[in-house]
Amino acid sequence: EPRKIMKHRAISYLRYSSKGQAIGDSERRQEESFNRWLLQNSDKYIAYEPFRDLGRSGYSGGHLASGGSLGRLLQQAKEGVFGKGDLLVVEAIDRLTRLEPLEAIELYQEILKTGLTILTLEDNQIYSTESLNSGGFALLTLVIKSQASHEYSKRLGSRIKSAHDKKRISAENGEAIKVVSASWLKDGKIYEPIAVLVRKAIDMYLNGYGTRAIAIEITSMVRNSDFSVQRKYKKPIDARTIRRWLDNPALIGNWKSKYKLITGCFEPLIDFSTWMRIQEQLEFRKNNKISAGSVKHYKLSGLVVC
Repeated sequence: EPRKIMKHRAISYLRYSSKGQAIGDSERRQEESFNRWLLQNSDKYIAYEPFRDLGRSGYSGGHLASGGSLGRLLQQAKEGVFGKGDLLVVEAIDRLTRLEPLEAIELYQEILKTGLTILTLEDNQIYSTESLNSGGFALLTLVIKSQASHEYSKRLGSRIKSAHDKKRISAENGEAIKVVSASWLKDGKIYEPIAVLVRKAIDMYLNGYGTRAIAIEITSMVRNSDFSVQRKYKKPIDARTIRRWLDNPALIGNWKSKYKLITGCFEPLIDFSTWMRIQEQLEFRKNNKISAGSVKHYKLSGLVVC
């Protein structure tokens, strides 16, 4: 009888920093990269539960804080969940962190001391305690890449702040600005193909439906919408998207910048009374721990007034 080959576990870790990247290509690209590698190495490795930090910064360390998946992964590794030879697979080393170089090296050291080995798919580079102590170039490569990724994030942060300040000044001067999270707006005006979806979501929410039930209905509507809407929402709408719609002050024409709320920036989709009813419901359901998946929590009256 042939001897059974024991396979090591391959742990996929995926991260991107901003919520805006959720509608881009980052998540799909990272997942496909891991799946391709696993298919080519299925004789040696089996996939373990993936870890995902979506919309968490590697520069500020948010992915290591409470609720961060990398922090949870590291804790499991320290508790002995993984064994020698198990592989932590990432697209690139900066997916793990973009902290200051010394802090980044300390994090890699913590991970490797648990027995895990790190594989970066972009360059097929292996990082282990053995490779870093071998006297080769692995440690130098890690230091250089850590420095480069931190500096990149630092420059990017400065550019984003400058762009945000410019947008804030434009908004305060009454000029049209673009807000990624307010997809029902185009050049500050109502974009009807998506506005109809948001109105439906609001109507359902104020009639007692949970955000998951609403997401299913809106996803169905997207499939019957024009091509521009289908292209924007290639993936099914989820409950978090519905929640962000409902909580966005752009619904009544306002923009919440990093520093303050600026009123009258956009054409409002709903009136202030409807906005307040939505906020009251959001607070009520949060305080009473009402499930996002519930359909018809209770009887509510009144439709959306636009």
